[in-house]
Amino acid sequence: MKPYKRNISTLVGTALLILIVVACEKNEPTVHELVGTWVSTSGKIYYGASVASADSSVADPYYNFMIITFVFKEDNTGSISATDGSWTQTNEFTWSTSGSDLVVLEEEDGTSTLFTVIYDITGNTLTITEYSAAIFDIPERWHVVKYQKQ
Repeated sequence: MKPYKRNISTLVGTALLILIVVACEKNEPTVHELVGTWVSTSGKIYYGASVASADSSVADPYYNFMIITFVFKEDNTGSISATDGSWTQTNEFTWSTSGSDLVVLEEEDGTSTLFTVIYDITGNTLTITEYSAAIFDIPERWHVVKYQKQ
């Protein structure tokens, strides 16, 4: 066999091998780590300019009797349910993320509320941190709530 025919055979064989490998690769879409159902496990309130420099903190009693459930769907919609055993309220929302910010547009009784919180996921634990400005005699504070993925 002449050298140029051997080179063409090698080139065609290599091209076919690359085509087979590329054709067999699975291009599965990635699912955002928030997608799923998350149930509250604990909450804490930090008083001060930041969580790190808080003057004091207390367990948030709200989460001792209230269970909050977030359901994040792949199509960037979801729901939040609050229940205390005797009643449940559920609201729908849309969501997006940017870095560590979670942006939620919640719908309740025909009114839309947009809020941004800080989120972090470690293993199966979602931590949501929300800032509340000082109002009347209540100082500025940070609500830190932990959720477990179901």
